[in-house]
Amino acid sequence: MDINELIKTLEQRRKGLAYRMWKEANLISVGISDLFTKKNAKRNFPINPELASPELYPQKRVVKIKKPSCLKHNNLKMKGELVYYE
Repeated sequence: MDINELIKTLEQRRKGLAYRMWKEANLISVGISDLFTKKNAKRNFPINPELASPELYPQKRVVKIKKPSCLKHNNLKMKGELVYYE
């Protein structure tokens, strides 16, 4: 490891430490503000770690599939039978 790589590594560690300290300070301030809010008021403190720091967890994939038009029926019950119409 040469001097330039060492300098870059130390800068990245310093930035990472600063981010972690900022994130912890944010969570502490939100936690303290939640302590002093009324019981019926909305709470701001995150419930789980994924909500506390979403950048550390991969996003969940959401797949939306369109229904084919042949399955988009309105159902009517008439005399015990199903009558489909569009």
